[in-house]
Amino acid sequence: MALVDLEILSSAEFTLFKPKVDEISLLTINTILNPSYGKYTTNGTYQTNLNTLLSSLSSNGPTTGFFTATQGNAPDQINGLVLCRGDTDVTACASCLDNAVPDIAQLCPYQKSAIIWYDDCLLRYSNLRFFNSSDGSHAFYMWNVKNVSNPTPFFKTLKGLMGSLVNRAVNDTSAEMFATGDVEVNGAQRLYGLVQCTRDLSRDMCADCLRYAIGEIPTCCAGKIGGRVVGASCNIRYEVYRFYRNSSIWTAFGGSPPPLPPPPTTTMITQKIGEIRNLGVGGGSGGFSMRIIGKSILGRISLDNSIAINGTYLTVSDRPRRAEEE
Repeated sequence: MALVDLEILSSAEFTLFKPKVDEISLLTINTILNPSYGKYTTNGTYQTNLNTLLSSLSSNGPTTGFFTATQGNAPDQINGLVLCRGDTDVTACASCLDNAVPDIAQLCPYQKSAIIWYDDCLLRYSNLRFFNSSDGSHAFYMWNVKNVSNPTPFFKTLKGLMGSLVNRAVNDTSAEMFATGDVEVNGAQRLYGLVQCTRDLSRDMCADCLRYAIGEIPTCCAGKIGGRVVGASCNIRYEVYRFYRNSSIWTAFGGSPPPLPPPPTTTMITQKIGEIRNLGVGGGSGGFSMRIIGKSILGRISLDNSIAINGTYLTVSDRPRRAEEE
């Protein structure tokens, strides 16, 4: 049995399902649903349209990594959108969407509007038409629990990096509103960033969305070596390790990135059963902590890996050397 300590990073508002602490998913996943938009009835026209829409989105999305569709007529018309991260290939995109379709139905049952996020993709549907508009109302934060040792130059460099990535994502027509890049920071390490917008936005709307998200970094991630602002229309992320794939890599301000070890594994959609040994407050981030033992999945987890328990984000804060046997 493997033993790890975890700390809660953040959780999304409007996530309206109860966590089951014995279900561990080695995956960054979140959902937001909109109860005010109403619910549909079982086996009704809306559900039929939704099933058809979701099938179309998952089938057509992997080809280009982005797809929108509308299904049915009012009052049962549904609009949908899928976006895969710009560094995914067709296979990774398809795999993510194939899991998103049943997951959103399970986690947001009978909801007329919902969004689900993973590391590699986003799926959204609604009875309201949301295409070609920037949505800043549905968003959540995540951050690395480790602090920056020298924050002033770090965040000055981060601001320059993210601004450069926004310019590339918006102005480079081949970038498809996605950019990654890295830059040296504090003389001894590299800082990596990613920005992306849904491709239904105009370039001006994309730029505004990304700049707003970057402006949230002091709120969500002040003093932290990594963080994310994830929304329905755009998302940003920065880390001190390369968390994206080798494609679409760009090095800010010139230079070539050095070879790096692979990033932590945070994109597998695999659920296992673990056992909660103890719960408490006062973790390293000042929040809630728990200790879990479990087979298989926990044996592959390292420090700073991301884990979600039905939409609540945690990070591995300690990995005792001692293994427990049962």
